[in-house]
Amino acid sequence: MIEGVGLLPYSERLQILQLTTLAERRSRGDLIEVFKACQGLSQLAGVFNFRRRRPDHLNNTNLNNTNDIDQTVENINNTLKKAFEEACPITYISSSIRKPPWLTPQIEEAHRGIRHKLKLARKNKTQKHWQAFKLANKIHNQNVRQAQREAWHSFCKRTETIKERARMRKILKSSKNHTEKLEAVYKPDGTLTQNANETLDVMATTHFKQSSDPPPQTEHNPHHICNDLLNKIYSTDRLDKAIGTFEPLKAAGPDTLQPIILQKAWKHIKNMTKTIMIKNHENQHIPGPSKNSRGIFIPKPGKTDYNQPKSYRTITLSPVMLKLQEKVILWPCKKTSISH
Repeated sequence: MIEGVGLLPYSERLQILQLTTLAERRSRGDLIEVFKACQGLSQLAGVFNFRRRRPDHLNNTNLNNTNDIDQTVENINNTLKKAFEEACPITYISSSIRKPPWLTPQIEEAHRGIRHKLKLARKNKTQKHWQAFKLANKIHNQNVRQAQREAWHSFCKRTETIKERARMRKILKSSKNHTEKLEAVYKPDGTLTQNANETLDVMATTHFKQSSDPPPQTEHNPHHICNDLLNKIYSTDRLDKAIGTFEPLKAAGPDTLQPIILQKAWKHIKNMTKTIMIKNHENQHIPGPSKNSRGIFIPKPGKTDYNQPKSYRTITLSPVMLKLQEKVILWPCKKTSISH
């Protein structure tokens, strides 16, 4: 496209055109995208201010019954979701755009050189040109394998914790073993399940014990709880500390609210959250939006038969609000048990 530059080596072309390398430009593009994402998340605070959209009932502290609590929690969740979607709109990023880490500018340049040698060999049809193409192709393949090994070693070095390494090893192991996939399991009568619904019923019955007793009837005020104790348990400092202990991008529950959303909006919703948690404690109530959790079945390593329901374990993803109140309640209980 630019006369007198096309035949020069890659490094000289960059110097003449006053450009950085492709890796640096790609890194700069990644940093720009990260900046945009962080900028969008930082704008959440302004969006979460609710000045333009916050309904009056979100400021209502008169929660007279459990229905008021459920409705307020639902309103907060919906407002948080709407604010997040406006601040960080959902976009689709094609995987074809992202290049593998081992595909360096030198590899790309060598690949273009091989294609040029192949064209010359096809055009001239001489043994000399074909030998040059084969030799260049052989060296290129060796360089690609070396670059892949170096990229893999670099990735492994960046994996800092034992937990991340164990997870990576498990992913690699499960990708080779196709027998660990949850498809059909044995029913109590010894036959295999025929569809996904039957499999889910068997797994739920096996891992979550069913109770034949009717659910307990919750009274409005089952116990009188000292206000000083409630204010101590749900103090502002304790709530601030608890919300900060969550990993920002930890998996969300069925409400799709990750901890980072609540953390960014915390200064605007913490007073209302405190009021809701105190009312939950007083009424011995769990809000309706927080009662649902998402369960995932994960194969246990080393099992010989993955058609057995007990060859899997479960992890449960609960709403962050529920886990937050659980953490705040357990802290004084743990301190009391340790002191005694």
